[in-house]
Amino acid sequence: MKQPHHSKKLLLMLSLALPVITNAATPLPNDYCTWLYNQALDTCKTVKSADPSCANPHNQLPSAIAQALFAFSNHPSYVAAAFANACVDSCKNNQKPEYNTFAVAVCSYAPNEVTNTTTNTASSTPTPLPIQLNADIAACGIENNWDCLNNALRPAKKQLNQTYQALAAAYNDATKNMQLDTEQRTWLDQRNLKCGKLEVTTPANTAPATTQCILEALEQRTQQLSQTLATLKNPSIATGWYQSTAKPVLVVRDKPDVAGKKIGTVPDRGKVHVLTAKVKADSISGLNGHWVKIEWLSGSGYVFDGFLKPLE
Repeated sequence: MKQPHHSKKLLLMLSLALPVITNAATPLPNDYCTWLYNQALDTCKTVKSADPSCANPHNQLPSAIAQALFAFSNHPSYVAAAFANACVDSCKNNQKPEYNTFAVAVCSYAPNEVTNTTTNTASSTPTPLPIQLNADIAACGIENNWDCLNNALRPAKKQLNQTYQALAAAYNDATKNMQLDTEQRTWLDQRNLKCGKLEVTTPANTAPATTQCILEALEQRTQQLSQTLATLKNPSIATGWYQSTAKPVLVVRDKPDVAGKKIGTVPDRGKVHVLTAKVKADSISGLNGHWVKIEWLSGSGYVFDGFLKPLE
């Protein structure tokens, strides 16, 4: 199968970043061994549904995982054959080996060198050890590839910046925008305190964990700002008459929950009479809002107010 141009570019970049070393003096960095065990090996178990024989599950992994494994292949302390065997066993038995056994066989650790991945020890570095590494971060390779790690953060940084700008535009108020700027600076200080900074001088053994921590912080902050923006665009519904914006229809249920029984529908632009507002908070299709009680036929029902707007 012909590889996409961007995949070839990534694999070339990884091969250049990971020179072959003939003398394995140290085991695979613990961050990467942990990722192999907690994420890549877990994925091996999912292959059985497509291939019950589990003949070659390591060759059927998702492309992001496969690219990360390719990056490991040039490191002398990574034993690809041992990972392949562990992948087959995990697929067949739906169970992983003990981490210590895996680390010795796959990551070239001596039995007394294996780090307990569930224990946090005191350290001068603020970077926590991640349970799982994002596949794009792991694919940056074993060496401290700062450019690659920084590129892995670019989509999340772009999304946060776009959400921030949209919220500032929605405020359209100098005082509120100044407050938003102050909150953003405070958040950045707290993120750096928790995660540390990703710099060219960041040690190789902490760079992946630092990147993972920053990525998670960026995603959480984007979610927070998105919720605030959604609230501005969809102010709280009070009692009274409203218009449905749901396409093709707004579902009416017998209780304020998506699991409630469907008792009817309201067409797009159809009118509803809200009897009780803010019955239950919820988030549906990326919209934050509340279930509201409406007048329905000879009784009442519930709809989600994220799909309601004042009558025009």
